Amino acid sequence: AGVPASEGTVDAVAGANGNTDLTVRVKHLALANRLASDAQLYVVWVQPLNVAPQNVGVMTLDDSLVGELKTSTPHRNFTLLVTPEPNGQMNKPSHDPVFTATVQRAD
Repeated sequence: AGVPASEGTVDAVAGANGNTDLTVRVKHLALANRLASDAQLYVVWVQPLNVAPQNVGVMTLDDSLVGELKTSTPHRNFTLLVTPEPNGQMNKPSHDPVFTATVQRAD
């Protein structure tokens, strides 16, 4: 709701050792501090069913408000969240997500 012009995609493919390789891309995303006064960046989270969200990395935006994060997770099925956060070491989300996606890797 706070970022109506933004767009996001998630690519999830089989990676090494049974992991899932993720590429998360966003465009036209507002600067994090415009959505939450204490936020400086965006954190990407993986949340398997019935498990707390896990911080998988920081996605920073360039001058064109485009961001990308490439990472891996051992999970095949999960919800992916992107939240504005004060720092990249957060152990749980402190703000509502600006993006969510359900990932079910079938291969």
